[in-house]
Amino acid sequence: VPRDWNGDVVYYAHGIREVPEPVELRDQDNAVALRERFGALGFAVAASSFTVNGYAVKDGAQRTHQLRGLFASEFGTPRRSFVVGHSLGALVAMNLVERFPGQYDGALPACGVLGGSQPQIDYITNIRALFDLFYPGVLQGTAFDIPDGYNLGPADQQRIIQAVMANPAGLAVIASTEQTPLEFSFGPAMQTEMLTSLIYALRYHARGVDNVLPLVNGEFPFDNTTTRYTPRPGFPALMHPAQLAGALAWVNATVPRRASSPSAERYMERYYTPSGRLEVPVVTLHNRWDPLVPFFHEGLFATAVAGAGTQGLVE
Repeated sequence: VPRDWNGDVVYYAHGIREVPEPVELRDQDNAVALRERFGALGFAVAASSFTVNGYAVKDGAQRTHQLRGLFASEFGTPRRSFVVGHSLGALVAMNLVERFPGQYDGALPACGVLGGSQPQIDYITNIRALFDLFYPGVLQGTAFDIPDGYNLGPADQQRIIQAVMANPAGLAVIASTEQTPLEFSFGPAMQTEMLTSLIYALRYHARGVDNVLPLVNGEFPFDNTTTRYTPRPGFPALMHPAQLAGALAWVNATVPRRASSPSAERYMERYYTPSGRLEVPVVTLHNRWDPLVPFFHEGLFATAVAGAGTQGLVE
């Protein structure tokens, strides 16, 4: 609480953390700098660890929401309350403002999973499925079956890079596919950014399986039984259209298929898919080339907001 407190408080929800890491308070994603900046503007700031790490949307929402009572008991009822979150914490923020609009006055989700948990799971799993088609045997396990505790270390990442350098066309197909929209800019760093986005997705797929399966009783929340892998709309060509069409025909004929569990899908919907039914203002921020949470989430959120008729509350 700053000396010149303006009467408002910001509740901050942190991003995802590795499951094996200690549950603790720490500076992550420049959270301390953010706290200091809010304090300089007169805002009080309250934050918490979650009680578990991993894809802890449910727990993160509970612990962040509890900060309201803790803050009021120590410092009195604030004039206004805002919730700010980064990455997974941004989804926590949207969960809170949609469920408890009378208790929050606005939200600032940054680089958030705003299209919902299921599109993010679909994105990283589709990338792993297509990666294994073009680069078989490079990584342990499959898109649907990861060895317990498997994380992509430096040696795995070096094998990914070597495989892609030996067959860059495979990466070009993945980046040009609607279901696997890797983020990168068209410039001198294009290849590096494309590889970075690929490695982020593969790394978070490997650890994400461990994160998510315990939440959904071990039933994988991904279904591509009817998915037709298609060219990315409006995307500048990385290869000749006929070459891409032929590659995707092969992908559609060859890619392993997997049906989802209805209970797993319901869990992903509940924890969490933003509905867009807003009663308080929301300002979203997103790195246009975010290698972990792709920018397509902003479009999905905009569609939900438009469907709910709440565009006037979003910037």
